[in-house]
Amino acid sequence: PLVALSTPSTPASKMNDVEINQQIKQMQQFIHQEAAEKASEIKLKADEEFNIEKLRMVEAEKAKIRAEYERKEKQIEVQKRISQSNEVRLRRLRCLKARDDAMQ
Repeated sequence: PLVALSTPSTPASKMNDVEINQQIKQMQQFIHQEAAEKASEIKLKADEEFNIEKLRMVEAEKAKIRAEYERKEKQIEVQKRISQSNEVRLRRLRCLKARDDAMQ
């Protein structure tokens, strides 16, 4: 037969229950504090990674804008040279036509 063992309800055992409850509360507080510290560390790391990625993206976009600006600048320079060349060509043609007209 099974015999149930029971602890006598004495002041010493009550004190023991109080101590156990205190220890449990202390353990809970410790766990909550550790969790809060870990959450804070995770948030700091996430913020740092976000800022690094944001900076990388901003720098990449700046580089694209600079490259586009340089490309447009070169394109304007080429158009300017083409215009100047056309003006010189037209002046020469007028000059040649004037000579031709004067010779006839």
